[in-house]
Amino acid sequence: GEPIVDNELILPVNGFNTQLPGTVEILEGLFDSPSGNAFALKRVRSATDILPPNLEARVEFEPRTMLFIRKTVRVDAREGGIAELSRFQQRFSQQTPEPTSILSLLALGTLGAASTLKRKLKPSKSTGKETTKVG
Repeated sequence: GEPIVDNELILPVNGFNTQLPGTVEILEGLFDSPSGNAFALKRVRSATDILPPNLEARVEFEPRTMLFIRKTVRVDAREGGIAELSRFQQRFSQQTPEPTSILSLLALGTLGAASTLKRKLKPSKSTGKETTKVG
């Protein structure tokens, strides 16, 4: 497919529950290779002691054909607290050709096909002159 150009991590409102003292946190590192250095870090977090919560994190980067992600998910409920995580969302966007370049290619292809078809259908015209051999 097309290269990946961004990544989004979302902690949906209906995907977790925290009550004092509780924390739900996802840390994420993006890497070029399994053992390489992170080129981007993100964090989503909802904690009863932090307002407002950070429920979305997005990072854009140069187009990449391979991407490795390492996540640390922390669900922490100290005594008397509640922390539940039922789901989170991970989205990736891919680089797609510009619509104008696609339309240009389609138009050019259509013109080429029409020109070829016209040439094949056009009858050859003769002038009625006869050729004579000289010599």
